[in-house]
Amino acid sequence: MIDAIIVGQGIAGSILAYQLLQEGLSIQIFHDQKKESASQIAAGLIQSISGRHLSIADDSLKQILFAIHYYKFLEKQLNTSFFSEISCYRYLTEEQLKKWQKKSTIEPYKYYLSSELVTPPHNVNKALSFIEVLNNYLVNPAVLLAAFYDFFKQKNCISEHCFDETGIEYHSDYVSYNGIKAKRLILCLGHHISDLDLFKHVDFQNIKGETMTISNIKQSLDVVYQNSEWIVPYNDDTYRVGATYDHNLTTEITPKGQETLTQFLNTLGVEDYNITGQHAGIRCVTKNRKPLIAPHPEKERILAFSGFGSKGFMTCPYYVDLFMKTFY
Repeated sequence: MIDAIIVGQGIAGSILAYQLLQEGLSIQIFHDQKKESASQIAAGLIQSISGRHLSIADDSLKQILFAIHYYKFLEKQLNTSFFSEISCYRYLTEEQLKKWQKKSTIEPYKYYLSSELVTPPHNVNKALSFIEVLNNYLVNPAVLLAAFYDFFKQKNCISEHCFDETGIEYHSDYVSYNGIKAKRLILCLGHHISDLDLFKHVDFQNIKGETMTISNIKQSLDVVYQNSEWIVPYNDDTYRVGATYDHNLTTEITPKGQETLTQFLNTLGVEDYNITGQHAGIRCVTKNRKPLIAPHPEKERILAFSGFGSKGFMTCPYYVDLFMKTFY
């Protein structure tokens, strides 16, 4: 019997699986690479200030501090580079300018918002009103998830598998799935967890997001620009642009979504680029906007570790630590 079966190798499942192995526990990961994953199309952007109201979410500052230390440690452990600090310039609407003028003078916001309007460092639309947003970090999702996958392959603890909840055999002292007995089965499935009968009792309010990948832009940006949407640069001269918000929960690319992203680039003044990828994913969100980290109410050996919305790369290190302290 092993200690845990983990289903899903997005950012939540990857960090949790890695931490369980670090604690000397035995695991088996089941992952279906054919299923779309919000982690694969995310920007990996970590920010103190978020949303149109220029807010600092509850616990976000300590979550960011935890993530910084964790990812720097993880780079050394995995012998790869995927984490960096990055500058961010945000253009504001008239309403947002009023909020910024007030918030930039009070704690803790004044530490994360420039006190004056700034001139952005690239040839973008100078008619826009820009501020600099401080304390931003970037995880390269593709590099990190690939490094995790290679690590798990070396440990011989990951299998390609399409999860089917009808294959679970539940017993009082263990869970069996796909011929493997484990003390716990942990579902790190992102929004796919909302499709399971096991968690129909949870009120999910998932949100679709579309992004696109572009390259060869005229300005060659090395900072983040954002308003409601963002453009994030990576080291290989590619950029992730996103993300839309839509309650039409399909994983299809839509003209409306791509028009929103194109209009953002036009407003910013980014031009002459090649679109190399168009993506759609669904963020797992609960009604109370809190992560779903809990055992099943009747089958306590089956646990959920999901519901991180659009902030999984920022919050998962913190919540994995909390999970370990709670259940191990």
